[in-house]
Amino acid sequence: MWSFQSPQQKFTIGKVMLGGVPGENPTVLIGSIFYH
Repeated sequence: MWSFQSPQQKFTIGKVMLGGVPGENPTVLIGSIFYH
């Protein structure tokens, strides 16, 4: 597991949880209208 000096934060947007220790939550892709 990864070790960080600062505490990792978690955010919930709708039904999706973001953040935390890598591997704790699945990867999330956030789309944008600026993709070409």
